[in-house]
Amino acid sequence: MIHELKCFPEYFQDVIDGKKTFEIRIHDRPYQVGDLLALNEYCPDTDSYTGRSCVVIIDYMLNDAKFCKTGFVVLGIKACVVMTANDCYKFEVPLILAKERAADG
Repeated sequence: MIHELKCFPEYFQDVIDGKKTFEIRIHDRPYQVGDLLALNEYCPDTDSYTGRSCVVIIDYMLNDAKFCKTGFVVLGIKACVVMTANDCYKFEVPLILAKERAADG
């Protein structure tokens, strides 16, 4: 399953840089280990998306009342590998940076 989520710029960049390896989210979706998160960079000051997005995989999930605030979940995330059908191309994700890719032409 792919979950499309907003991500504020300061956190989004840390995910891209590999510094942020978790998401703390309201547990309002059926998150599961192995699901993908499509993180869409969103600027609350302008109430708009920036056009940058990335995809990560949930590799750990903490949903324990002893450690999580009620109604929240901690999701461990990591880059995932995307391969073509014939394995000729292999990409590490997060990789989808719409504005940067468009500029490279």
